[in-house]
Amino acid sequence: MNVFQILVAVIVAGILIYLASGFFQPSGQDAFEALKNGIDYAERHDGAAKEAQIAYKADFALNAANFDLPSRSVRLECSSASICGKQKIDVQPRFLVVKEQSLLRTFFRCKNKGLINDCVVYFGEMPAQLGLQSPALAGPSGGMETVTFSATNTGSLDAVDSTYDIGIYSKSEVDGVAKLDLKNEIRGLVKKMVPKEVQNVRHQFDSPREGKYLLRITLDGEDAGRAVWEKDFEIASSVSSGCAALEKGRTTMDGGICRTQYTCTGCESGAECSVRWIEKGLKESDISETYPIGVYVQKPAADGQCG
Repeated sequence: MNVFQILVAVIVAGILIYLASGFFQPSGQDAFEALKNGIDYAERHDGAAKEAQIAYKADFALNAANFDLPSRSVRLECSSASICGKQKIDVQPRFLVVKEQSLLRTFFRCKNKGLINDCVVYFGEMPAQLGLQSPALAGPSGGMETVTFSATNTGSLDAVDSTYDIGIYSKSEVDGVAKLDLKNEIRGLVKKMVPKEVQNVRHQFDSPREGKYLLRITLDGEDAGRAVWEKDFEIASSVSSGCAALEKGRTTMDGGICRTQYTCTGCESGAECSVRWIEKGLKESDISETYPIGVYVQKPAADGQCG
């Protein structure tokens, strides 16, 4: 190869290197669009974390307010001490500055909080993420239904301050519109869970009266997302033949509330006793407590007296 050919080869190699470095240089606009797309996706998948690998150029800066909407607030968090602070990036709740060109694991999660969606972008490791495993509803047995499930943490950080809520809703239709009415609710705390930990939960509740129902289990964490499972179920009429409403019992007053007992005999559950008294004219909405031996109706006292 002569001198001219060597010179040409050097020039071509230089051009290729220049083009390659320009091609692979992360674009600030590309990172901005990737962040926006991740937040939009997370908003459509309430409580679940979404991961993306995003290339950030050095000196890339971001104000989270750029992603805010009237129905959405966005904040930023660091989830890895090895890349934050004085390392690769500086993360504040509303601002991000990238100090050196980096390809970072970036996570997005939004939670609906009623009036607004609270969205968080995490940089580094996957945040704590609650999950539901093996949810099941069994029964009735002895007038009771049994719900079981396993709470999991699929993230890389500890899940703390987590709760669960088990709701039993009756299903009906009013003027062609589906309606859900909460009939029973069970709440509990989930102990701190390290990554990959599983905690088993089991609860029983009185079988409701015949009808169509929805069981909804909700796991919620302060900074661990949300997981929801729902199941439709139906209760057929199965009141024991020996179950009967007996008589109106005594009325007592406590704290300005009159509490009247309506007794039952031969019932296996409070739900059965409730059915018998509803058949005799009590309004279901007036019944505040149910037991196999009786139900209770509570009403405010009138002029300090129970009628």
